Amino acid sequence: MDGVVSGWLSLPPEAQAAWAQAVLSVLAIGVAVAIPAFQHLRDRRERKAQELREAKSLAIMLIPNLTTWIDNISTYRRLVKSHLEAYFPGAIDWSSIQEALRLGEQGQLLAPKTHLMGDVAPDAQDFFYCLAAARQLASGRPKGAVKREEEQAILLSVDRLMERAEQSAMKARDAAHRMFAAAKS
Repeated sequence: MDGVVSGWLSLPPEAQAAWAQAVLSVLAIGVAVAIPAFQHLRDRRERKAQELREAKSLAIMLIPNLTTWIDNISTYRRLVKSHLEAYFPGAIDWSSIQEALRLGEQGQLLAPKTHLMGDVAPDAQDFFYCLAAARQLASGRPKGAVKREEEQAILLSVDRLMERAEQSAMKARDAAHRMFAAAKS
């Protein structure tokens, strides 16, 4: 180290100034690169933390709604089973089926935000998709005289979608509970 310093001091003043300028330029470039990199890293961490807070708040809003929807779907599916087991003794009450599949205000607010729900998102999205598909199927059935077989096929399709929606809702609810349990740890 002494050799470097003594060698540098033995240089003419112009050469010392050139070397000092070169070394300080390299340091300035390093600082100019490091500061934005650290700011970007900090901003990224803050953004992830904000996304997690938002996911948790949306998930906590979703939990009671999922519980209600699961209960509604279970009730509806029991009615469907009784219709199917009784070989359609009477007309199917499609309006009550559509009502059972209704999202309500809270659901309409939460459905478009499911992509923000972190680990809960895939199951929540699947739930909302199945619910919407079943509702559309129930409301879009052919009007007028429809054969019992066609009505039964539609009812079975709606039931399959409801079963999938129910399973997705349970998975989403469990994922939301896990998200909160992990946050408390």
